[in-house]
Amino acid sequence: MLLFVKGRFADAIFSGRKTIEIRAGKRYAGIRAGDFVSINGRFRRMVHRVDHAPDVNHLISKLTGRFASAGFVDE
Repeated sequence: MLLFVKGRFADAIFSGRKTIEIRAGKRYAGIRAGDFVSINGRFRRMVHRVDHAPDVNHLISKLTGRFASAGFVDE
């Protein structure tokens, strides 16, 4: 699957500094761990983990504790 990502985020994914990508919508429902995604058609990365959340509150709760490792100060 081809994912379009802003250049600075694509660079961070390429270097390994960005390891979390959040996508919503039916188009992304079929992505599974082990799949490969193409970032802007420039390079590919394997999906290591997929979490499904029924709404934003569940999404935030699944991300709790992962903000620091993603380079964010807080939620």
